[in-house]
Amino acid sequence: MLIFQNDNLTPILPNDYVSTTMSDTVSNMGFLFQKFIQIPLKDGLGEINISLVKIFLIFLLILAVFVIVRIFNRLLNRPFITERLEDKKRRSILLIFRSISWLAFILISLSIIGIEIAQIMSYEIIASEKVNITPIYILVSLIVLIFTGYIVHMISNFFDRQIENNIVDKARGKTVFQLLKYIIWVVVIIVVLQSGGIKLTLFLGAGAALLVGIGFGLQQIFADIISGIFLLFERNVMIDDVLEVEGGIVGRVKEIGIRTSKILTRENVIYIIPNSQIISDKVINWSHAETRTRFYVNVGVAYGSDTRLVEKVLLEVAANHVDLCKRPIPFIRFNDFGDSSLDFQLFFWTRKVFVVENIKSDLRFEIDAIFRRNNIEIPFPQRDLHFKNGYNK
Repeated sequence: MLIFQNDNLTPILPNDYVSTTMSDTVSNMGFLFQKFIQIPLKDGLGEINISLVKIFLIFLLILAVFVIVRIFNRLLNRPFITERLEDKKRRSILLIFRSISWLAFILISLSIIGIEIAQIMSYEIIASEKVNITPIYILVSLIVLIFTGYIVHMISNFFDRQIENNIVDKARGKTVFQLLKYIIWVVVIIVVLQSGGIKLTLFLGAGAALLVGIGFGLQQIFADIISGIFLLFERNVMIDDVLEVEGGIVGRVKEIGIRTSKILTRENVIYIIPNSQIISDKVINWSHAETRTRFYVNVGVAYGSDTRLVEKVLLEVAANHVDLCKRPIPFIRFNDFGDSSLDFQLFFWTRKVFVVENIKSDLRFEIDAIFRRNNIEIPFPQRDLHFKNGYNK
């Protein structure tokens, strides 16, 4: 069949007809596809222009972030890195790198779809006469807080090295670091709040109202805080001191906080004590003045025993124990004539105050063994009963 183009009867061949029709169809489809992938939207931050090409680019960015983070993670797990950095530090570095990578991805993606970064950062989340919170303020505040935490960590490592090298006393170094840490954080938090327009007078006013409302409820908390400040300055109680608090609890001081202190007991249990209790209650500090502390063990022997032999063997037991100090020299005290025994006391000095009960137990085992070898008897209480005949009727 022939198809004529005009009145002149110019024929169009079938193949030409097919090619012309397909060309028009492809052109129309291309126009429609172009319209389909261009989707302009309006937003408070400006005009958003989303297209399939841009969506594809964002998808490629997501894959790139995953790949980069994975490569960086494998790099941190290399042997030459793991030998120099602890697991905790490597996890912190990976977390920071991952956060920066995803933040960069978000900013680049927003830029691709037509949202300017400057508009995002200056967008006012909270705006009033006194407070102005924007994304750039939040971002800068987070960076400052993270950087402050890193600085505090570096200061902690510095003090730890000074303590390990015996340049600074451990108790004094820990105390100075605690005070320095509190000062740094208080100053940084005040600066961050002030930069956002948040006045401290608001907190002071709210605090005053809260104190009026709660009254005595916060009194104990403030007492603990003030007591913690006194502990840090007076240094009557320091890190690694062995304390005995009311109730017979004995433990080593592991941490002196601003409100509470942590004591590790002999049962390997952390005992948390309010600082006001340490200040106001009766507390025995076994490590305050001297590194050596005197203790004693009570010993009773039967009447008729050779007292000088008892003194000799007890001193021998003390001399053979590795945890007892050679100076001052242990000594024996003939304490009393008891009801059923001759009472002695073995006095000794030791630096291991925290485990002194184990040392006493070792001494008692050795005393029992050496008494058996020397035929020295440890008596047990005896009572003699005398019966009288009744009156004859």
